[in-house]
Amino acid sequence: MVKSKKIAETVEQINEKQGEETVITARKMVPEKVKTPTEKSGEDNNCYIAYAQSDKEIVPQKAKICKVRDLKEDEIECKISSVKDGKGLSLLLYKTARTDMSVLDETFGQMNWQCEYKEIKGNMYCGISVFDDIKKEWITKWDCGVESVFGDKQKGEASDAFKRAGFKWGIGVELYTSPFIWISSKNCEIKNVNNNAKCYDKFILEKIKTENKTITGVSIKNISLENSPRVFVWQFNK
Repeated sequence: MVKSKKIAETVEQINEKQGEETVITARKMVPEKVKTPTEKSGEDNNCYIAYAQSDKEIVPQKAKICKVRDLKEDEIECKISSVKDGKGLSLLLYKTARTDMSVLDETFGQMNWQCEYKEIKGNMYCGISVFDDIKKEWITKWDCGVESVFGDKQKGEASDAFKRAGFKWGIGVELYTSPFIWISSKNCEIKNVNNNAKCYDKFILEKIKTENKTITGVSIKNISLENSPRVFVWQFNK
């Protein structure tokens, strides 16, 4: 009950903070006033539209498609997952909520998407809505967040819910195909802190290659070491 109350309060604070100028509920939005993704971005954002050659044709030759692009190297971060003293550590590739917001703005336009939060059975959910100018309605995809182990747990849970909802829209889904990333102890500095193996090195994604939303190549650098050496290289062998 305590957690549920805190989540409900956090949801209310988040939705109030966004304000009427940044979030408009679907019931209040007038579809005709929404600028469509195609009008906003055209081919630059992978949005295409081709109309039928005559009014007699019921189905267009090509339906409009707004495809979320793959993430770039500077939009993906490396997080240490586990550390084994004397052996090495494993890394995870992840995205931040800021990346999701940027991709949503770029793909659909700042005025064509919105988000909202709600509490269900003590868990925080985020829904990201995108306006479909063909159906003339908002399409919403929801997902649940997990509490953060660092800092403000409720805000961390809200951020996680937003990122998970972003996955539902295809933002960074290629990260689920990441290979197992292992960094040998010779390529990082592992310390013993209170009988626990720790590493405070900073790793960055140097290069990533994707194909059909699947990662096919990765290289990672450790910028905490002198000359920032490349410490991990992987390529999918077809």
